[in-house]
Amino acid sequence: MSAQKLSEAVVIGVDVGGTKIAASVFDASFNPLHTRVQPTPSACQPSALDGVERGTDAEADARAFGQSALLAAVVGLCHDLLWRAPTVQAIGIGMAGQVDPVRGVVTDANDNLVGARGTPLADVVRFACDRPTFAANDVRVMALAELMRGAARGCQSALCVTVGTGIGGALIQHGAVWHGAHFCAGEIGYLYAGDGHTIESRYSGPAIAQRFNAQHGTSYTLAQMAERAAAGDAACAEAIRAAADGLGRVLAPVIGLLDPEAVVVGGGVPQIGALWWDAFVAAVRAAAIPAVRGVPIRRAAFGAQSGVLGAAILAAHHQGLLS
Repeated sequence: MSAQKLSEAVVIGVDVGGTKIAASVFDASFNPLHTRVQPTPSACQPSALDGVERGTDAEADARAFGQSALLAAVVGLCHDLLWRAPTVQAIGIGMAGQVDPVRGVVTDANDNLVGARGTPLADVVRFACDRPTFAANDVRVMALAELMRGAARGCQSALCVTVGTGIGGALIQHGAVWHGAHFCAGEIGYLYAGDGHTIESRYSGPAIAQRFNAQHGTSYTLAQMAERAAAGDAACAEAIRAAADGLGRVLAPVIGLLDPEAVVVGGGVPQIGALWWDAFVAAVRAAAIPAVRGVPIRRAAFGAQSGVLGAAILAAHHQGLLS
C-alpha cells in the first residue's frame, strides 16, 4: 500500500482472538489500507496453565504474564500501524470475554486467553498510543460490522454467532447491538451440549479436533481434518458434520426463544464450507418451531475481517466519524 493511501487512514481496528491478533487501518469509507496479523502470544494460550496448580502464586504469575504479553502484542501492532499511518484518529478493539464497552475493561474471560480477565484494555492502549481507544466484546463488534454494512443490515433484530477457537454470540435489538445489563447479552458459548460439555467445549474448532483425535489416536488440527475430508476421508467428514449438526440442534430452541429476523454466522469453522454449513443449517431447519425452520441463516459478510472492521466502526462511532 502506498504512503499516499496510508495518509487517508482514519481508524485502526484490532481483533484479539485465541489464536491470532489482527489489526488494520481503514479510511473514512472503511476500506482496509494495511493489515498486520500475528499469533496470539504463547503466554496467553491455555497451555500456559499446563502443570500450574490452581490457586497458587504460580497461577497468579502465569495470568499476570499472559496479560502483559497480550497488552504488549496489541500495543505493538498499533504502534506499527501508527508509524505507517500517523493520520489515524482513533483505535477500536474487539476482544473475547465480557467487556465493559464504557470503560473498555475485560470484566470476565475464560482461559482461551490466559490473563485476560480484568485487563484495562482501552486505557493501556490509549496511553501507549496517544489516541482515543474503545473496546468491546469481539462478537459484538462483529455484529456491529454486520449490522452497519453486512448480512444484518436493515435488521431490527438478529442473532450473530461466531464459531472458531471459541463460540460466541451477540444480539441486535431495535436496530442496535445490545450489550446487556452485565455485558454478556448473546453469550451462547456456555449452552449445555450434554455429557458435562458446553457447546464451546464440544463444537468449537479445537474441540472438534480434540474429540476426533481422542477417538482415533491422531493429532490433526481442524484444518487438516477439513483437508482430509475434502480428499475423501469419511471419518473426518462425519466428525465435522456431526459437530455442525449438534451445534444447530442446540441453537434451534435459542433461535425460537429470541425470534430474530435473521441469524448471521461467522468465524473460522464455517469457512470449512458446505460440509459444515449444510449440516448446521439442516439441523436448525429440523426445529419443531415453524418460525425457526424459516428464519434466514446468513453467512457473515466479511468472513475473517468482521472483527477488525467492527472494531474500526466502533472507534469511528465513538469519535463521531460515521457519515
